[in-house]
Amino acid sequence: MKTSLEKTSLAAVIGLLAGIVATGPMTVAMILWHRRLPRSERYPLPPREITMKLAREVGVSHKV
Repeated sequence: MKTSLEKTSLAAVIGLLAGIVATGPMTVAMILWHRRLPRSERYPLPPREITMKLAREVGVSHKV
């Protein structure tokens, strides 16, 4: 029978691996999408600008 610490450690390792697995493909996708933009639009956006634009589009900007 596993102890609470062993269960927590296993959950942390699984979470770490899931994060790595998800981050890799998303990073590749973002790089490829960025390259498809017109040259005049290829600049890094500040995270706040991205977050606020998305929040406005889905109607939750008042909560951010």
